[in-house]
Amino acid sequence: MLPDLLVIMVVEDSPEIQTLIDEALREGGFDPAITASGEEAVTLLRGNRDHYRALVTDVNLKGTMNGWEVAERIKAKSPDTPVFLLTGWGESVAAHEGSQFVDRVVAKPVSAEALMEQLAELRRTRAPAP
Repeated sequence: MLPDLLVIMVVEDSPEIQTLIDEALREGGFDPAITASGEEAVTLLRGNRDHYRALVTDVNLKGTMNGWEVAERIKAKSPDTPVFLLTGWGESVAAHEGSQFVDRVVAKPVSAEALMEQLAELRRTRAPAP
């Protein structure tokens, strides 16, 4: 990994969307770490909090943990980690009690352009001082 790349944890259980996000992040200068499991993401982030610069998670995940729960657990351990939520729910996510743990919402179907727009600000705010 090059030192100027920002590592982004992505939690998505659809192989097609994993590929789309992986390609978009790599083209955008990010280093994606992709998992299909909320449980695995929480474990990885817990042990390497400073390594990952943001979390992008789908709302609906297979397994025992959904995206809301992933966001809540990450924010409990690392409140400064930006959490991006992928959802097809539209504006109704703002009313969900878990929205307090989410920094940005990215609508599905996700486009590379929309995701990169959301992450562009992260890159600007995390850029090293000259």
